[in-house]
Amino acid sequence: MTVLSSQNPEPTTSRQTRLRPAIPASMFGIVLGTAGLANGWRAAAELWHFPSTTADALGLLATLVWAALAVLFAAKWVLFPADARQELEHPVQCCFIGLIGVSTMLVGLMLSRYSEAVAHIFYFAGAIWTAGFSIWRTGALWRGGRDPATTTAVLYLPSVAGFYVVAIVGAPLGYLDLAKLAFGGGFFSWLAIESVLLNRLLTRRSWRSRFARRSAFNWRQPPSVLQPISASRMACPICWLTPWSVMPCFSSS
Repeated sequence: MTVLSSQNPEPTTSRQTRLRPAIPASMFGIVLGTAGLANGWRAAAELWHFPSTTADALGLLATLVWAALAVLFAAKWVLFPADARQELEHPVQCCFIGLIGVSTMLVGLMLSRYSEAVAHIFYFAGAIWTAGFSIWRTGALWRGGRDPATTTAVLYLPSVAGFYVVAIVGAPLGYLDLAKLAFGGGFFSWLAIESVLLNRLLTRRSWRSRFARRSAFNWRQPPSVLQPISASRMACPICWLTPWSVMPCFSSS
């Protein structure tokens, strides 16, 4: 009798595990890539008369992916709060939550072609998310006690990449002063975090594997790209004088 009663719990547990949605916040990076490709095609259509339907299709795809991920990520907090809280408290994975605000602003920029009001709503929702999460994450870092092995380039995401995208999207929407303020916040955050990463590289043990080093430090490249883009969007000549605006990042090679 004891053997028969102990046979059922295992399939139930495994079934519940399989039903858990694997929707980490890092999947919002799909929206960043698709939206960036759409903007590239949009620029090509204006400069070289490429078909604009490709950019429209990619923009629609990015919007649909963003909507699906937003619903699934919210459902994870409702149905599996322990998993969501574990991701939020993880020293590395939590930084990808900042991608939610970044992707929301990029979707708003693409929607500006169809509705200015909707674009402004998406922009401010993403900007508020970015600023709030960046302040919360920076406050957690200032408490200390962080394992140096978890100090990777993903620390750029909440503040550096986030504030640069606030500038990139805000300038064409008419918020030039806010864009300049965000540009300054992203730039000085970059300087602060860069020094922390260099200290980790110079004083700590090397990465356990080449793959781990590449995957972690590939995120060092976006700031060097986002800075000149935001400077060009704001038409700010002095922003180009910053040394990193023209310096490629070779640290991930």
